[in-house]
Order: sequence, then structure tokens, then C-alpha cells
Amino acid sequence: MAHVVDNFLKLFFISSPASAVAILLALTARHSVRQRIRAAALACAVAICVLFCVVCSGPLLFRFFGISLQAFKIAGGLFLVYVGFVTVFGGSDPGSAESDGPPPGILSFAITPLAVPLICGPGIISTVLLLGEDLPGIFGALGLCLSILLAIGSLFICLGICAKCAERIPPFALTLATKLTGIYVIALGTLIFCSGLSLFLAHGGVLV
Repeated sequence: MAHVVDNFLKLFFISSPASAVAILLALTARHSVRQRIRAAALACAVAICVLFCVVCSGPLLFRFFGISLQAFKIAGGLFLVYVGFVTVFGGSDPGSAESDGPPPGILSFAITPLAVPLICGPGIISTVLLLGEDLPGIFGALGLCLSILLAIGSLFICLGICAKCAERIPPFALTLATKLTGIYVIALGTLIFCSGLSLFLAHGGVLV
């Protein structure tokens, strides 16, 4: 049980709750509270499914598709940098309050970028892989799955609460928080990209 609680705390903080909240509110600026909660639920469900697949398959999934961990970090980092730039500078962000036309469907952003790679990114996936190696066997896998459920479930509660309270946040405060979060996401993506690139260079420029 101690392992479950410890892993739950690790996975919860690695899932970047503050970033997920700010990005959700930024992408659903023109959506209703119910749509925001549905988007959060869909993103968390997708993240749980992806992490469960990682637990069940482990490194075999990456080997099957020929994807290395450093390649995943490089691609995920670059995509997070892109999401951060869109969040900071707006313009092409379909969910921003300044956009014209009807708001986009939640599928256009709940799965990507909210679920993957923001909630379920290279950091949490690599953590799950390492925890799976430390807790082998069926009981270890079940405990890790329980930790994932607790972590993503807690994240969904945070997202739901913030989605309901978003109407009470002044527009300028939400805009400021969104821009600052965009800068944070750019920094996070750069860090993940550099981590993958350092692994790539450490292996002699070979994706293994």
C-alpha cells in the first residue's frame, strides 16, 4: 500500500496539474462548463488508457512500433513547444476567446494536446516504465494501475473544480495565467526535448 501512495504522488505531480488546468481553460474559453468537464473527462480517460497500455506492454510497445524513448521525448518536447507558442501568441489557437466562428468540438483538443502529450507526456510515460521495472509481477502491475487511477482521477477532480470556477475568474487574470502557463509549457517542452537529445547524442546519434 505504501508503494501505491508513493507512486500516486509521483504520477500526480508529474502530470502537471497546473499546466493541464490552464491549457484546458485556454482551449475552452468559448465553451460551456459542461463541455469543459466533458473535455477534461475525455482527456483523463485517454491518459489512463495510454498509461495502462504502457504498464501492460512495457518497452515491448515501443519496440513493436520501432520508437525509442529518446525519440518520443524529442517529438513530445517539440510538440509541447508548439502548444506553448500557440498559447502565448494566440492567433491560430482555435479555442481562444478572440477566435471567430463557433467553438471547436472537444475532440479537436481533448485528445491532443491535452491528453497527449500534456497530461500523458514523455515524463509520466518514462516514469511508469521505470516503476514497472521496480515492481515486477502481476501484483506490482495492479498496484501501479491503481496508482495511475488515483493520480489521473485526482487530476480530473482538479480540472472539474477549476472548470466550474472559471466563470468567476476575471478575463484579464485568465489571460495572464494562460500566457504564463504557455511560457511554462514552452520551457517544459524544451527541457524534455533537450533530455531526449542528450540521450540521442549519448548513444552516438542512434535512436535506440
